[in-house]
Amino acid sequence: MARAAGKRQPKNPSTTSKQKTAGSNKSPSTAQASAHPSGSALPEPFTPAVSSLYPFLSTLPHDHVFLTHLDRTPTDLKRRVFLVPCLLNLLITIGLCVRIYYAVPTYIQQISAIFGYDSPYKVDVAQESTGSLIGTVFDRTFLLFADYALFSLLGSWPREFLFGSAASRFAGPVEWRWTLGFRDVEVIRKSSEKERTVPWTSDEISTLKFKTGPAMAPSKLSKTGSLLLDKDYDLDFRAILDAHRLAVVNESSPSTSEERPRLNLNDIDGCVFVYYGAQWLIWRPNSDTNTPGGTTGAARREAKESATTPQTDTQAQAPDDPKVERFKQALIDLKCRNVFYRWIEIVQFETSRPGRERSGDARRGVIIDEQQRRKALAELKMLLEAKGVSLDTVLTDIGGVQELPGF
Repeated sequence: MARAAGKRQPKNPSTTSKQKTAGSNKSPSTAQASAHPSGSALPEPFTPAVSSLYPFLSTLPHDHVFLTHLDRTPTDLKRRVFLVPCLLNLLITIGLCVRIYYAVPTYIQQISAIFGYDSPYKVDVAQESTGSLIGTVFDRTFLLFADYALFSLLGSWPREFLFGSAASRFAGPVEWRWTLGFRDVEVIRKSSEKERTVPWTSDEISTLKFKTGPAMAPSKLSKTGSLLLDKDYDLDFRAILDAHRLAVVNESSPSTSEERPRLNLNDIDGCVFVYYGAQWLIWRPNSDTNTPGGTTGAARREAKESATTPQTDTQAQAPDDPKVERFKQALIDLKCRNVFYRWIEIVQFETSRPGRERSGDARRGVIIDEQQRRKALAELKMLLEAKGVSLDTVLTDIGGVQELPGF
């Protein structure tokens, strides 16, 4: 049977030649389409990124997976967390300086002994035993390698903390904080540790959700950015600086058309980006439904409902309310504009908590519960103190605590 199978010939020899001819007659556009996946063949759950994100995406390398979200933790917490690596790297630097102080004379004396000068480290080979010579060579070799390991491993920490590395595109934590300071809302951009030298395959893109899902869990994103480092993802400080550079508008001066930001930070909140098939793809893990362009179905439903339903808590704090205007202007004068928006979010949250009784005051966006009021005031005080402003100063400017929006 094997011999018969080996002798078997195609029934119609012209079939093969026709297939080859048909394959050779493919148009270049068809061949290109087969080489690059089309929009309909994109791996789930990713969708093409909208064009408004491309000024930012164009600054990113193609060989990493990028995770972005907005860090809204209090600024005093960010300061305390950042103080830990500052002190650690300072201690390492002091330790290395002490080691240099004691090691340099030792190495100078050893080098002098090599060239025949009198030195405590000079050895008379003719008088020393073989065991003593082996011990001397071992001790000096061990000292050299120990210092090399000390400065190459521990020394890289303060160096990368100050100046970054080639992998981080020479942007480090010090440049990050020196440039941006500590803000109420900050972009946190994490990139995968491993670089890719080959393009992504469709199956690899599809399995990314199982790797990036835990990293984008709400419980994990509730931490401040400096606490999100792990073995799979590292903070990309260059990308963070680029995002703020494209989005920043000076609060103290009105923006002109030239100063208008090219990036809305909310558009990159809770996103995963990967470069695949000659385009950037986006996925929002914490959204109910992902629609093309990175717009979530939940966001569209909320926009539709807000356009068709009566105004409730959110619009109770409308900008034309004199109480809101006084509070907003007082904070702007104190360079605390972001605190105003954060306070409105607090009021909206407290007046729309699930299970609370919807009384007339609640529907008007007023915090009724005394405990909730104290909690909201404590958070407002913390936000203002982070800006170097006293709560009493603000209350004096607006006419008392009863003039706070939501009270």
